[in-house]
Amino acid sequence: EYLKVHKSTAHAGDMQLELLGAVNVADFQNPSFQDLTLRVSNVAWHEWSHLLPLEGWELDGLIAAEITAFGPLAAPALKGHVDIENGRVHNLPLDLELKDITAKAVLADDTIEIRKLQGVWQETVFTAEGKAGNWEKPWLDLYLSGTGLDLRRIADFIPEAADYQIQGKCRITARLSGTAASPEIQAEAIVPEGSVMGEPFRDMELMAQYTGKRVDLELSAAAVDGRITGWGSWWPFSADNPDLMGELQLEGIDAVRAARFITPKQPLSSGKLAGSFVIKTSGSAAPRVYGTASLLDAVIADHQLGPVALSFN
Repeated sequence: EYLKVHKSTAHAGDMQLELLGAVNVADFQNPSFQDLTLRVSNVAWHEWSHLLPLEGWELDGLIAAEITAFGPLAAPALKGHVDIENGRVHNLPLDLELKDITAKAVLADDTIEIRKLQGVWQETVFTAEGKAGNWEKPWLDLYLSGTGLDLRRIADFIPEAADYQIQGKCRITARLSGTAASPEIQAEAIVPEGSVMGEPFRDMELMAQYTGKRVDLELSAAAVDGRITGWGSWWPFSADNPDLMGELQLEGIDAVRAARFITPKQPLSSGKLAGSFVIKTSGSAAPRVYGTASLLDAVIADHQLGPVALSFN
């Protein structure tokens, strides 16, 4: 009634396989596994990646695993563990490449618990842990973190960002959840100090949430003087170039430094700027900026001015 496999081994290049356990064949039409265990080592990831629901992704690395199957042959339950070394994932939708991947995962039925995953993108080391499951309709609940992320890499996703000369290093944490068809991402980035177009800032905090193909953003940062806050939405996968709509609020900003963004030659010798601005982009058209502001304590040619109301269209 049982077909027992005491030990069966196979080799293919550096790959090694070992099989032991039993198959219950008492019911010939409905056989079942009796703790049938497969042990493998030195498995080349790219040779088996077609079994995963990751169309358009290319995978590489070495896999070692021990998987035990039990229950009906047509739909067995699985348990065990998988280790990955020297992994690499590339050709992702955003043309990212994650290398030097190591991972330790535990498999129970159709759920994978990722106990330790680490990889390198550019020069930033990322770590992750969490769960994923359901091979037919994949879902995940994953936590990621990374340190030392170079803000210049933003231009890899948004080429227009290169014009703003964004510099700095940030710490990032994120949670990826939902399904493969409808993912959700919540992320937070903290930049202790950096600059935009040569103008320094500090203590910047950026919150982002991706859902329904839209990214909602919140921003807060300290300038040399004053503070900048903002919020908005970004549609990175729109039919045209990424569309962005947001609002910035300025409080106590150095008016002289702000005026240099408009023209290098301006008559101000001092002053503070406060106001609210709306920024819109559409396709490849130039961004549109409009709003109102107040110029306070302004000095031009040694003359003190009262509050000046400004409007931008």
